[in-house]
Amino acid sequence: MNAELASFRVMELCPGVYVCSPEVSLLYMAQKLSLDSLVLLGYELCGRYVLDPMIDKGFGTRPALCSVAQISEVAKVRRARGARALRKAAKRIVEGSYSKRESVLSMCLGYAPAWGGYRFSGYELNSELRLSERAARIYGKDSCRGDMVFAQERVIVEYDSDSEHTSAAARGKDARRVAALAMDGYHVISVTKPQLESTEQLDAVAEVLSMRLNREMPRVRIADYEDRKDALRKSLLTRRDWYVY
Repeated sequence: MNAELASFRVMELCPGVYVCSPEVSLLYMAQKLSLDSLVLLGYELCGRYVLDPMIDKGFGTRPALCSVAQISEVAKVRRARGARALRKAAKRIVEGSYSKRESVLSMCLGYAPAWGGYRFSGYELNSELRLSERAARIYGKDSCRGDMVFAQERVIVEYDSDSEHTSAAARGKDARRVAALAMDGYHVISVTKPQLESTEQLDAVAEVLSMRLNREMPRVRIADYEDRKDALRKSLLTRRDWYVY
């Protein structure tokens, strides 16, 4: 191992068995993955979900394994293989995602046009929102979370997962949450699976979001911009080479 990397976290799984930290593991994966796949894996490590084929919906929840700050520190080891790619990836990772498709949505909307995105910025993933007394009565709790939260503009973009994998109780709770957010002046934009999988429909989502944020859509002078958007989305939704079970 690189001498500089030896100073980063090492975890003991059991007596005599050690593994390197998630951020160092990501550095090694940077030698094998495309940049977009590396960013997506970074979203998972800095997020609150774990891919698990044994679960019906394909993933479960757990605390974040590392932070963007920790990844950035590892990426400073300039002589390490993969460090340059990791530095680029660290600038694109957003912490706090709760699912792979939420990560994909964040990347598609947040990436710069040159990378196939729409360049929306100024949001956090799943930040805690304190509710007013009236809104709390609707939801049954004094706080809740939103997927992509543009706090200043009070706009939230939510990935609406497949209803067939969601119980009636969960759908009812989510409806109360959206109603509570509306009571507090938030506008919630839902994005469905078909919308995420269609460049044309995601374009429409971006236009609505731009209007709600009172921002202009980016003026893109890239000849193959439509192809880049399509390629990014398809790549993120179909890649399997970074799954490790």
